[in-house]
Amino acid sequence: MIGAMLWTARRTSRAGIAEANDLGLETSEVEREILSSLTHSVRRGRCLRSRLPLPDGHPASMRPWRLLQRAGAKHPQLPSGWRVDGLPTPLPPVLRTAFVAVTEEWKERLFEAEGTATDVCAYWDGFHGAREARAVRDHLDRIVAALSEHAASRTA
Repeated sequence: MIGAMLWTARRTSRAGIAEANDLGLETSEVEREILSSLTHSVRRGRCLRSRLPLPDGHPASMRPWRLLQRAGAKHPQLPSGWRVDGLPTPLPPVLRTAFVAVTEEWKERLFEAEGTATDVCAYWDGFHGAREARAVRDHLDRIVAALSEHAASRTA
């Protein structure tokens, strides 16, 4: 039984990777600190990393930030204990709206995001394959648009 579940998880993970790559995301399996859905504690684990490169000088380019799914986070800025590091607090409304959309859809599954001057990345479990890959792309697009809008409002 467990062997079949692992085989299915690997198969859907591969389908998720293939679909995410088809959607223009550079996707691979990585190991990182993630929130365990079983123990609700942070531990080292495997997940998918989908990277959306940003063109040089893109308005969403900024200093590094992270959206983390952490149970019991100190000073969570978002529902269900989600935390944002590296962005202004309180979060500007446009960023808060984009991040809350993530927290509402992914409260039961792994999804974290990071951004730098060159890319925005999502970390997710990939168990739901191609359908989930499309949702990841949609959220990354929404986050990039919110970051761009926030950057434009700061320079206006």
